[in-house]
Amino acid sequence: MIRSNLHLFRLFGIPVEVNVSWLLVLALMTWSFATGWYTDVLPDGSKQELWILGFLTSILLFVSILLHEFSHAVVASRNGLPIRKITLFLFGGVAQMERDVDNPNLELKMAAAGPMMSLVLAAFFFGLSKLVAGNEHVFLLAGSLSRINLVVLVFNMVPGFPLDGGRILRAIIWKKTGNVQKATHFASRIGSGFA
Repeated sequence: MIRSNLHLFRLFGIPVEVNVSWLLVLALMTWSFATGWYTDVLPDGSKQELWILGFLTSILLFVSILLHEFSHAVVASRNGLPIRKITLFLFGGVAQMERDVDNPNLELKMAAAGPMMSLVLAAFFFGLSKLVAGNEHVFLLAGSLSRINLVVLVFNMVPGFPLDGGRILRAIIWKKTGNVQKATHFASRIGSGFA
């Protein structure tokens, strides 16, 4: 992965960075939406309309991933676990903590926060698509973002560490056994199996 990060802004005191690899993803996703997905669902759309929809979808996906990661950070911060920064990169994002989680209950809350945000975003964009059904472009954009956030939710719930589903599994095993190493080993083995 490319190691250069660009500082974007601070969100409630937490620095947000984007790895330059994400710019490649932004370009590829915009191209993919504009020349693939939207050409199928909007066959009479002009090239300009298709590229604008593709770009807006990619940017709002970026915002969705940021909100997903920020929800992890908020839960951590509210429970006394400082967050160093949030970095968005080629394969998604990560909220970097100052130290490791030392409590399975906090691990469970933190891990569940991201998928819950993805579910809320999917529901929000679905509802928005119904409200704006008369505006074809906004309807398509909102519907696409609803489906994309559902995909992010399902992918993150795969019970393989370090995905959110794996972190949830680790927290449950950790709570039952009282042994974080055993829980991490088990969740990592399942993650390797999914990989």
